[in-house]
Amino acid sequence: MNILLSEHTFLVISFLLAVWVLYKFSYKRLNKQIGKSIDDIRNTITNNEQLRQNAEDEIKRLSLEINKLEETARAEETRARQEVKLRSDKNNEKIAQIILNKNREYENAKLALERTFLSEAQKEYVENIIHKIKESLGSTAKNEDVQGKAIENALNMIEKYFNKTK
Repeated sequence: MNILLSEHTFLVISFLLAVWVLYKFSYKRLNKQIGKSIDDIRNTITNNEQLRQNAEDEIKRLSLEINKLEETARAEETRARQEVKLRSDKNNEKIAQIILNKNREYENAKLALERTFLSEAQKEYVENIIHKIKESLGSTAKNEDVQGKAIENALNMIEKYFNKTK
């Protein structure tokens, strides 16, 4: 058992010697490297937190800007719709006025045609009367007194007719 104990003692002494050598020569470097790594990790975490906060702030800012743009777009759309409605109403009024004017023109033209037709009909009526008078005068041509009276009666009839139509 002595051999085992001496082997164990040798291993323990070797281990302690290795630990002491590592501590003496490598521990400070390793400690510095670990400290530096820890600082780098902390800085990275801090930077990531700062970037996350900046990103959240930027998202909020962009969200507000989008909301403002949406409100502006809605207001512009409302204004455009009102303007279109106003223009449409004005155009409808113009169209109604044009229709009214065209109806008046139609009525005036219709009245003018009716007057022209009536004056043609009146002219034809007068010509018929004159023709009847001439026929009557032709049949009564034998008697001069009768002829004079017939002419006088015809002229009186024509004069009465024109006085009525005026």
